[in-house]
Amino acid sequence: MAKTKTKNAAPKKVEEIAKKDFKHGEIRNIPIEDISANDWNPNEMTADEFNMLSENLDDVDFLQPLLVVPTAIVEGRQRYRIIDGEQRFEAQRLRDVLELPCVIADPERVPESKQKFQTVRMNKIKGSLNTKKFNALVEDLVKSGEYKFDELAHEFGFVDEDEFDLLIASARDSLPDNPDMRKEFDAAKEDIKTVDDLSLLLNRLFTKYGDSLPYNFMILDFGGKEHIWVRMPSKEFGKAKAHAREAMENGITFDSIMSRVLTLMDVGKFVEKHRDFLEEAKKEETTIEDLTDGD
Repeated sequence: MAKTKTKNAAPKKVEEIAKKDFKHGEIRNIPIEDISANDWNPNEMTADEFNMLSENLDDVDFLQPLLVVPTAIVEGRQRYRIIDGEQRFEAQRLRDVLELPCVIADPERVPESKQKFQTVRMNKIKGSLNTKKFNALVEDLVKSGEYKFDELAHEFGFVDEDEFDLLIASARDSLPDNPDMRKEFDAAKEDIKTVDDLSLLLNRLFTKYGDSLPYNFMILDFGGKEHIWVRMPSKEFGKAKAHAREAMENGITFDSIMSRVLTLMDVGKFVEKHRDFLEEAKKEETTIEDLTDGD
């Protein structure tokens, strides 16, 4: 709807400040004791959301300045009112931070009525999430091996039910194009209440429908403390099962065979003999820390 101006509107009230020694949009470090929240902000955070904000400050520091407007002089000090950033201000105040970077808005351009609009508007005009791009992002992060799926909700900052539903939807869209796999996911998704539930469902489906995926994984576990994920083309999974079955028929565990093979193998000689059939490792995969996930 187009915005219309009211004729003969009353003059805008501008609070008295000592002197205009700033430019509209200037960024300045301001002592936190000279900053105060406004009394009209309707935006609230749950405890989980506030904790996520504090954790993010620990991770990347304070990268988004407050938006403030100069108000009156009190006891010889210039005071400022927050237009946007109250939660960030509160998180830093609790951390005993002495000053914060702030963008200063000119009260002549942003009088109190506009400040009230901006407090709400700045929280609303963040854009919306493109589901297709988000799905691709989730899939890319999972494939990178840097994060487990059950870590993604936390890393993305999903703390409420609507956002968690979005993660479930993205997981569904990222499944391989297998109708049976997606049908089974849809039948079970109503029982997904936590990220752990989602992770367990995905593990079960990927195990059951592994033949529809380009890769399977063999996990070498060491006392539940450390493990190595070994990625294999799907066609190799059948061979591994056949060898395991043959071991059992001979009364021997496949675990013990694999352990003995690893003990006796001379990797250098093996690589020299079979290099033409082996896949080159990427630089970031050449250290054992990149291949293991332990406590």
